[in-house]
Amino acid sequence: MPWSLLVSFVGGIWVGSSLFPLSYESLKEFHSTTAMGRVLLHGWQGVPSGVVVLGVALFSIAALYGVTRIEAIVHRKLSEAS
Repeated sequence: MPWSLLVSFVGGIWVGSSLFPLSYESLKEFHSTTAMGRVLLHGWQGVPSGVVVLGVALFSIAALYGVTRIEAIVHRKLSEAS
């Protein structure tokens, strides 16, 4: 696993985990108010949970592919510039 990917992954977890508690006061009402009880994505969309899992997996693969392509383009341009 490339170090940049690992650092990005851990950094994203760290940033998200740090920002949520800092912004919780402004999000508290939204976070805790629901008359529907526990709401899951597949229940909210009305589709089987497997479809949501497949969609999330495909989205993740596409995002990683896109980031890899962007990284290659940037690396190539930086190599050409130097």
